[in-house]
Amino acid sequence: LLARAALAAGGKLSGLQIGMTDPRLIALLEESLDGLTAPADPLRARVMARLAEALTFAEPDPRRRHALATAAIALARRTADLVSLAEVLRHAHWALWGPENGDERLALSSEMVRLAEASEHPGLALSGRGWRLVDLMETGAVGEYARELDAYAGCAETLRQPVFLYVAHLRRVMLALLRGEFAAAEQMALDTPALGERAQVETAAQAFGAQLFHLRREQGRLAELEGIMHAMRAQFPHNAGWPIALAVVYVSSGRRDDAAREFAALAASDFAALPRDLTFNVSMALLTSVCAALGDARAARVLFDLHAPSATRCVVAAGTAPLGSASRTLAILAATMGEWDEAERRFDAALAANTALGSPPWVAHTQADYADLLTRRDRPGDRTAAFALRRAAAQTAATHGMRALAARLDGAT
Repeated sequence: LLARAALAAGGKLSGLQIGMTDPRLIALLEESLDGLTAPADPLRARVMARLAEALTFAEPDPRRRHALATAAIALARRTADLVSLAEVLRHAHWALWGPENGDERLALSSEMVRLAEASEHPGLALSGRGWRLVDLMETGAVGEYARELDAYAGCAETLRQPVFLYVAHLRRVMLALLRGEFAAAEQMALDTPALGERAQVETAAQAFGAQLFHLRREQGRLAELEGIMHAMRAQFPHNAGWPIALAVVYVSSGRRDDAAREFAALAASDFAALPRDLTFNVSMALLTSVCAALGDARAARVLFDLHAPSATRCVVAAGTAPLGSASRTLAILAATMGEWDEAERRFDAALAANTALGSPPWVAHTQADYADLLTRRDRPGDRTAAFALRRAAAQTAATHGMRALAARLDGAT
């Protein structure tokens, strides 16, 4: 009974409301796990996976949760209980969400869908499809993402469960942001808080904050969010993303000293404090923009080495907003180090990847960054190529209302 109660996160327990990020949940799950000793118990596998999920939000070090999630999956496979295995995969996906293992997670989420459908559990299958959407975006399979989103949204409308409608909403906003449909994305994003509240999703405020951050960044209005970034930082002190986002706000406002202070706090340990979880790649992308603005070549080397294994990924902010190919981030870092040829190679890869993603905004950002590199390098033909790249980027910025990029390009001509 204790184990089953622990799995029901968000329900009332002993008169207390315990949610997925409540530290009391971990103690409850650990106590439950101690009482489940049968070697092939599906319930033990589920509690292990649920504990691994809870640790994702409580412990920066991933080793414990990775070990629990891996053991839970192995145990669930031995039980031959298809529904329990699908449930274990649902929880384990959180714990195993790392910066480089998109293909592995895509295999797990796809398996979860197959198991749930074979067992005729439509809600569980839809949970798997929600995970598949994130994994597909990260691995660059945007065409399949769009088809999966249509299927997901149709099933969500049929089931009418608030949590599935909320996830469908988030994934629609993410696709609109990728395509540069910023007016539509903003209109949809305004519904995020209400939909999240209806679905009782504890992370809805952070999702809305991330959506606004990426919209206002394109619109040249990041300064408006400084107060929100401070509030997010105070409310979610264990999320390293909000101090980094605040540093980006400072850069956009020309407050170099403030940005340098925030950046130095993270760089002091060579960024060792950043958890290697679902936030890692987006942290790398945002830190890169600050690092480049500060011209910190030493930090750029550290960031490059940390981020290089994710070169083929599309950077995704926790299933909320896409930031284009990680190759662009690596190219900017190489340029910051003065490694021109490496930067050129990475920019070429980023242009190809962002074009394949069908993302005009991230193609335009890559073109503008590439033009800056060529102007600095200034070999024969570089200035002509830079001019062509800036002209193409300016056309996209005008078409999609990317006012920050347009202003930057005006300043470069």
